[in-house]
Amino acid sequence: MLNYVWLALMVIAVLVAAGTDLHTKLTDKYREDVEIPIQLVVPDAAGAQRGKTQTATLAMPVEDFNHLYKQQITGDTLRCTVQLQFLSEARARMTLNTASESVPGFWKNVAKAQGHPAEMRAEVTLATGATTATFRIEKTRFEKLAAVTDAAFNFAKIAVIDIALPLIGIMALWLGVMKIAEQAGIIRLLAAAIAPITRRLFPEVPTEHPAMGAMVLNIAANWLGLSNAATPFGLKAMEELQKLNPKQDTATNAMVMFLGVNTASITLIPTTMIGMRVVMGSANPAEIIGTTIFAGACATTTAIIAVTVLGKLRPFRKDDPNRTGES
Repeated sequence: MLNYVWLALMVIAVLVAAGTDLHTKLTDKYREDVEIPIQLVVPDAAGAQRGKTQTATLAMPVEDFNHLYKQQITGDTLRCTVQLQFLSEARARMTLNTASESVPGFWKNVAKAQGHPAEMRAEVTLATGATTATFRIEKTRFEKLAAVTDAAFNFAKIAVIDIALPLIGIMALWLGVMKIAEQAGIIRLLAAAIAPITRRLFPEVPTEHPAMGAMVLNIAANWLGLSNAATPFGLKAMEELQKLNPKQDTATNAMVMFLGVNTASITLIPTTMIGMRVVMGSANPAEIIGTTIFAGACATTTAIIAVTVLGKLRPFRKDDPNRTGES
């Protein structure tokens, strides 16, 4: 179900981005189809030859700028330094560096919409023998849609190259340690140590039943922060608990308790999160151990109390598969 929710959100994001861009195009927000009158002060107007590049000063009355773009900047005359690459004596390609403080924010947004935020590009037509000229900005792209697409690819790259691949090595290391601990009997010792607790949490499950062993191994793996290793044990535990369930379409108290404990599990060594913090360049990746233990203990205690209290209320007791004879 969650996959469908994510898919719906992605589709909505694309549609909203496309709609916004289409509205921008239809209303000609950036005035792509308008010849905009300006003044250009070219130091060497006589040297305007094809292929030559010159630095010039663009001047435009602020009143005209505000009227054209529906802005409210102050001042009398807008002046910006531009680079002109002459295509002929009367035509040139203009580049406006947006890093300059004299460049208004609207033109910086135009540059972003064109796909190169560092510079706004336009084509200039110069009046022969005069400083007057007109310019038409280079066509903008579908800005929002491009941003959504770029973000999707960038985060996919981060997820795979920066997180997933380095995390494989870290997980392989700790899963190997887990396997060694299992072969050496350390996991069994840990399971035996917490067995008195599990017997109290799951009184309906026989001590020697396979479900109890799977639950203990799941809890032990979660304690070590190996959630990937704990998942198979959790699935196996639910499968075995279902075999003890007299009412197959209703969860037993043991199932609910195990789900709560598994979800809110205490983690003594959060190896997965420590690994992710290492990958992301944390200065002290292990500093979360104390807070993780505290948060996990609070969550687990809350889960146990909630399951125990709610399980004793009559509306829940009457649906308990192990109390089918009770009215």
